[in-house]
Amino acid sequence: MIVILRLNIFFRKGLLFIRLNGILTKETAETLSSSIDHFLYESGVKYFCINLEELDYLDEEGINVLKEKYSSILKANSYLILCGCANTYVENALKDELGEVKKVRDELSVFQMIEI
Repeated sequence: MIVILRLNIFFRKGLLFIRLNGILTKETAETLSSSIDHFLYESGVKYFCINLEELDYLDEEGINVLKEKYSSILKANSYLILCGCANTYVENALKDELGEVKKVRDELSVFQMIEI
């Protein structure tokens, strides 16, 4: 069985957008984790938006990597915003675990939330 998580990453107006496509599980969590670490520690990005719209599945390890990266981002005085939580399964999985993370409907709403 092949487990795939694709990341579409782009930088626009001071925000790093990471669009997730596929599944975020124990097998794919390192892909997301290492990408965020690179941009946080090596590139000094301050604003991260993770788009979950096309994320099909999320397990406990996927939730854990999101919590861990949220903590790392806060410690670096940066900001994390989640968007595209329209998938009921993903939204329910994150509701209790990442309730304090800012969530918006879509990527355009991110620009309204913060001033860069």
